[in-house]
Amino acid sequence: MVDNEAKPPDPNGEAVVWYRGWEAGYEWQREYYTGEGLTAYRGGCDLEARYVSAATWSGLLALVDDEMEGEVTEPVTK
Repeated sequence: MVDNEAKPPDPNGEAVVWYRGWEAGYEWQREYYTGEGLTAYRGGCDLEARYVSAATWSGLLALVDDEMEGEVTEPVTK
């Protein structure tokens, strides 16, 4: 894996950040129901956008990196 972009710091629920073309941030409702409140949407939050979610910020950024490198072979959207 090549790190093409510096990893942004965790916004701690205050805002969203962009990382490698993904809009990443915190969703309290997702945290409440699934335990994985950190999400990233490819190209921004949209109904049809591909997304990943994780319980930790470093885990979320790693999933985005995997998606960008083509390492995730199964769909992660529902």
